[in-house]
Amino acid sequence: MATIKRRFRRCVSNIYPIQFTDSERQLRIHIFHCSFYDAEAESHAMLPREESELKRTIFEMPRNLKRQQAMQDALGVRTLEFGGDCAAGLAVERVEISPALEREDLVLDRPDSYEVQLHQDWLPCVVREMQGDDISVDLYAPGSFFSENLGHFGPRVVSLEKIRHRQWEVCRGEVLRIPEGETLTLSAGQHLWVQSRGPGQDEPAGRLEMPEGSTLRCEGGTVDNEGLLMCGFSVPSGKYCLEIESTKTVLVDCVNGIPELPAEERSVALQCFTWIFERAFRQMQLRTLGGRGWYFTDGLALPQGDRSVSPRVFLYKGFVASTGHVAWGPCLKVDISVRLIQGQTALARLNFFRDLLFEHRKNQQLPAPTKDEMDEFLQKQMVGRTCMSRHNQIHYRIHKVCIDMDPSATFPFEDGEITYLEYFRRRHGIVLEKRQPMLYCPFRAKQEVYLPAEIAFLTGLDDEWKSDKDFSQSLWQGLRHTPREHWSLQARLLRGLTQDQSPLREWGVKIAPEPLKVNFGQLPQEPVYFDQEAEDYFRKLQAPPQSLEVFTSQGLRPWPQVWTRPKECISLDRWVIFAPAAQEDHVQRFIAEIEPLVGELLDNCKDLRVARPEAVSISATSAAGWVKKLSSYQPPWPKQLTDFVVVVLPNVKRRDQYYYQLKSLLTFHWEPCCPTQMMMASTLHPLSRPQVWRSLLQQILVKKGAFLWAISPLPYLGRSMMVVGLDTVKAGKEAPVLQALSASVNVYFTSYFSTWRSGPDCGALLRQALQHFYTRLRRVPDTLVIYRGGVSESQEAQLLESELHGEHGLLAALHTYAQEVLPDQDLEEWEAKLSVAFIMARRSLNSRFMTEDGENLPSGSYIDEDVIPGKATGAQNPERYDFYMVSQSYVIGTARPTLYTVLYNTSSFSKLEIVELTYRLCAVYMTFAGMVSMPAPLKYATKLLSLLTKCSQVPAEPTKELELWRPNLFFV
Repeated sequence: MATIKRRFRRCVSNIYPIQFTDSERQLRIHIFHCSFYDAEAESHAMLPREESELKRTIFEMPRNLKRQQAMQDALGVRTLEFGGDCAAGLAVERVEISPALEREDLVLDRPDSYEVQLHQDWLPCVVREMQGDDISVDLYAPGSFFSENLGHFGPRVVSLEKIRHRQWEVCRGEVLRIPEGETLTLSAGQHLWVQSRGPGQDEPAGRLEMPEGSTLRCEGGTVDNEGLLMCGFSVPSGKYCLEIESTKTVLVDCVNGIPELPAEERSVALQCFTWIFERAFRQMQLRTLGGRGWYFTDGLALPQGDRSVSPRVFLYKGFVASTGHVAWGPCLKVDISVRLIQGQTALARLNFFRDLLFEHRKNQQLPAPTKDEMDEFLQKQMVGRTCMSRHNQIHYRIHKVCIDMDPSATFPFEDGEITYLEYFRRRHGIVLEKRQPMLYCPFRAKQEVYLPAEIAFLTGLDDEWKSDKDFSQSLWQGLRHTPREHWSLQARLLRGLTQDQSPLREWGVKIAPEPLKVNFGQLPQEPVYFDQEAEDYFRKLQAPPQSLEVFTSQGLRPWPQVWTRPKECISLDRWVIFAPAAQEDHVQRFIAEIEPLVGELLDNCKDLRVARPEAVSISATSAAGWVKKLSSYQPPWPKQLTDFVVVVLPNVKRRDQYYYQLKSLLTFHWEPCCPTQMMMASTLHPLSRPQVWRSLLQQILVKKGAFLWAISPLPYLGRSMMVVGLDTVKAGKEAPVLQALSASVNVYFTSYFSTWRSGPDCGALLRQALQHFYTRLRRVPDTLVIYRGGVSESQEAQLLESELHGEHGLLAALHTYAQEVLPDQDLEEWEAKLSVAFIMARRSLNSRFMTEDGENLPSGSYIDEDVIPGKATGAQNPERYDFYMVSQSYVIGTARPTLYTVLYNTSSFSKLEIVELTYRLCAVYMTFAGMVSMPAPLKYATKLLSLLTKCSQVPAEPTKELELWRPNLFFV
């Protein structure tokens, strides 16, 4: 491969190093395993969903704040957070136990405060009298609690040197139980130590028991709990026991030890830093909206200007801050977050929709809508939308509008039933209107969640606002930030974290005032070829002349050049345009205007056949009506011979309902299935829009198997190469995994075979792609580069084991198919040349970069040092490496880089060649003339997966009819 010319510059990140203010202080992270038990049931086991609900019930109730504090004291941590069946706590440095007491410190008749040394043992004692240097004490049995309730002996006279603060030691197999209703108070100098589990089966951990009503309070004392803590809880649903056992303690005075932890424990340790910052944000008077991000209280009202008009929306600008570990060390990543909340409540919108329906029926001279008609209309307008509650700023999805229910309804609360009116008045100080519908909004494990419409604010935009150009422009400006604005907003947060009285100081950590600056490399711009004449040079293994090179640009599209696959003819002899009856004239004008454009295509490409489309008017006022009309339509030719369908969507609200219902019908359920192109009716209105018509025709041809440009295959001479995009999604906890795969089948990486499957067996998908590759090219690829949609770091090892190395994984499918079709001699040569790379791509990250001039990184920029994820798995997987890449050119807003992680690589490609291949593949996404954010095969797989998840009743895998469309990009 030719040497890649590149250059290096400096850039600024949004990553701020975490440092420690005092090297002698130790931030201890305790990792616990926790489990709940039903104290009253015969079988103590609980379902995960029951545990999750119980945790929220216990730890979100204000009356349990004292109980939570007692648990933190009993575990020796300053904060305790739960996640799944794990918990983690933080503690800052261990306070040294006072070695001796001063006479003035002794308090008479105070139980459980002191110990006296007798025959090398330390026994609990109570000081009764002090005369000179003699101190009279009563002695008790070792390990006793509340010694005044137990037998004792004495008095005995000892000296002050023989007395110390009491040290509670719970050895292995021992139990220290605090009686119900009692409190164990650890004063200054006192220490409680619970021993951990021993190496043998007969050495259980020490156990501290806190039944319901008993507490432990630290008033200057310390706790070192390495064993078990058992706590009792009582909630309206019953009595429960929580058991927490310490599994690991991590000292992070020097964070070099963090990457050595296993991935799951390392993520827990890093999460602890996030808790520290979350507490700091609360002290800075920041709040959360919808549980995501931290926001200042001031929101930007839009539209601005006329104060007599109620704001349509409020834009809250804030931050998404997360901790992580990069090659430099621990860090805080700060990204900007903008939340859009409507200015009207859901109740106001419901009243608006109700009045709208009444006015429509009146204008149509129809009777007033019935209750059922009103209910159906409101459900159509509101179901599926997201709202934010006024009292706790949590986001909910509306599943139903309950017009027969009002806030006078009751629900179980604590020890009885309570109305929503009384609950919101008592708990949140909100006086509700009695007559208003309720919104059914299931939330997480809580199924029965109803919100009064008065306290819910919708998010997102209404369709009628999008046509307001002035409002849309002001909204766009509020949502997008240039890099300079982005980093200026970051500085607002950092000022609060770096000031002298920073809330971080008590934890012994601090944030560097300036973000990290790193080097970034820039690859040369990638040329593409519009003219099929370039293929003649490629066949001769020659580079085409520069006159044929075109540098990718969003504003530069080929015309009338079209590339087709060898020995293939693309036919549009029989195609249909379905359009609303009101758009009939516009459709006929559209057909007339595309005729000369079609002529240009036919003159340039001899492998195209395009006839005049059949225009069909649809008189229907709902998505269901359209589905019925299209299902019963019979074209003037045998229906199974239909080549293509174009659907002009009506100008209505909630057009997405039309889009996906019709897309699902035509693509998966029409007889026969047919590729489709959707377009808006508003697109037809302006006269003479040749550029729009050209793009539409190109889109149709791409879905039929054509491609519009190519990149040079010369860098990969001597290889039989396939690039693969693989992405998965799981719609719900009980739903099976849905996987989509797109694999290249030509040397230009522009022709793809796409398929999907419901289930975890991704090897079967690759086998289908290999069969198609072999049928087309009569060979098996010896170089396979797989781009996988991103997962979390803790899932990487499982991903490699199941999808790549598993029995039904990608490698097994590749080797099995090669053994089936290749002769022995060819198989040996193939195995000797075989190269495989497995690369994961993550887009939903909060990393940002800008040049030192305050601009976005240019297209082709990549970063592979300092700010990439820490080499946590380097010892286990030496082939792994990471790099960020900005492949797109950003004109508006701040660039969002993609993080690529090479998890497996047996290819001869160097690291730089992998970077270049990734960049080149971003240039061959056929529906966008320019560089896209991720390699084309992965973007195709993601696009297919998006369509499958949004359409209804999609088959688990392609049917026989759909198999005909797998070699084409029918879904783009």
